[in-house]
Amino acid sequence: MTNENHSITYLTNEEKRNEPFTFKHQTLTYTSLKKFDIVKRYWNQSHTERSLLKDAKGNLYLYDFYEHMNFNSGDEITEFFFLVKDEADAENYCQKEVIELRAYLPYIYIDNNYNVRVREDLIR
Repeated sequence: MTNENHSITYLTNEEKRNEPFTFKHQTLTYTSLKKFDIVKRYWNQSHTERSLLKDAKGNLYLYDFYEHMNFNSGDEITEFFFLVKDEADAENYCQKEVIELRAYLPYIYIDNNYNVRVREDLIR
């Protein structure tokens, strides 16, 4: 019986921010998401933000940032980039809760540790 050493490589947060992923036939990184242009800001408070963003190809995203303050351990930050058809579509969704948006729109989700999850299919 052989004993194989299995090593696990963990990425640093900087490496995770630059790790490529695919969404709707585009190769993106967290860093590239943060360079999207702000088209409109719906609100920006100290722990929440909702904005309409545009990428270099003209795609529009409803951006949602949420920071949950935790004084016993690190704060939890989540970010969503919901793909919308146009500005009118964004206006229809801008006041909805994230749980509702997740049911209707394709999205990119970034967790507190810069792990990326995507959902490209539509329910509606």
